[in-house]
Amino acid sequence: MQDRLSLQRDIPQYGHSWKENTKRAFAVAGIPCASTSCMQNTTKKILIADSNDAFRESLRKFITGLGHEVFEAATGQEAIDKASSIHPDLIMMDLRLPGMNGDEVTARLKRNMSTRHIPVVINAAWTIGLQH
Repeated sequence: MQDRLSLQRDIPQYGHSWKENTKRAFAVAGIPCASTSCMQNTTKKILIADSNDAFRESLRKFITGLGHEVFEAATGQEAIDKASSIHPDLIMMDLRLPGMNGDEVTARLKRNMSTRHIPVVINAAWTIGLQH
């Protein structure tokens, strides 16, 4: 839970688009965005765990546009299975997942020796469609 709390302090949750919050989450996790000058050999594996198909697709397009590889999970168990098999560099976790909520998935990942060091950004609510 300490990882989550430190990320919450470092990433403002208000007044920013989901794209800006995603870029900030990447920066806190030490993952460069495509707009940085040091993109050579920095492709990272990002797991998006969210039950909303449209949101996953939108976020996948955005993250692949930054030069990273994206994996997706629509349920809590699928997120655990994929995190255990692919060992992503970052997990973007929705709180509302079918079968098991994002807090429980994160707790299970943090108890597992092979996934405990993967940064997890928990999304309580994303806003889509508002452009400034």
